[in-house]
Amino acid sequence: MRLHPSRFGLRTRLLALVLLPAFLLAALGGTAALRQRHVAEAIIEVRDQMRVLAELTDLRRALLEARMPVEIEVRATELGVDRKTALRLLKVDDPGTDGLDDVATRLRALPAVVRPFTPARLDAVRAKAEGGADLALIDQFDQLDALARRGWEQRLRALRGEVVDTGSSGLNHRLDDLESSTRGSSAAIAMVTELADYWFGALSDPDRIGPARAAIAVAFQQFDQALTDLATSSDPAVAATAQRIADRTGTPFDAAISDAIVGRPE
Repeated sequence: MRLHPSRFGLRTRLLALVLLPAFLLAALGGTAALRQRHVAEAIIEVRDQMRVLAELTDLRRALLEARMPVEIEVRATELGVDRKTALRLLKVDDPGTDGLDDVATRLRALPAVVRPFTPARLDAVRAKAEGGADLALIDQFDQLDALARRGWEQRLRALRGEVVDTGSSGLNHRLDDLESSTRGSSAAIAMVTELADYWFGALSDPDRIGPARAAIAVAFQQFDQALTDLATSSDPAVAATAQRIADRTGTPFDAAISDAIVGRPE
């Protein structure tokens, strides 16, 4: 059906041409405003998730620091020497730590839904530590760290979704770096703790040697891959730092890890 010319004349057409761009701009502006609000909300969520990740990372660090004096005490007992002699033989400084008090403080500071384990479980580890350090206590530390690592990975996956919502490729790249650096740190911690099992297994429990050796090999590969990923980061500072770490080879620790992987005597 054709419109009658008098109903859609020149004046109407001119008015339409004037109003249409304004209408379109208003519609696009509203969409942009909604998009900006959505991005702003996503960025706020990213910030909150990053804070939780940082707190979980600090919790894992506190766990490692609390574990160190326990590890030294257990290894000293295996060697049949006192703590001071064990520190000298192992060529490590006496670790200063607030023990499990710091772990408990950091755990309770986390929202209940984010805590990787309950305060009651941590209290059970504390009670056992006060009753005397042994290999079973070290295993309990390992279990707590595994739970903390799993919680960290879950929060990271949630953060991935929020970063996608921001539409920021730069933020996504920084998240890649964060993931690689944390996985590298976890692998480094695993190499240290499993190396102790490999070294002292012959004295305490030979059945621990095989699993420790396998865990060291896996951790070494994960650490190497993390450094490779970080060395190709789009952030020059991150790439340069990773390269400096990768270039630090030939240390006694490197030799110890290599010996463990191929099964040479400690």
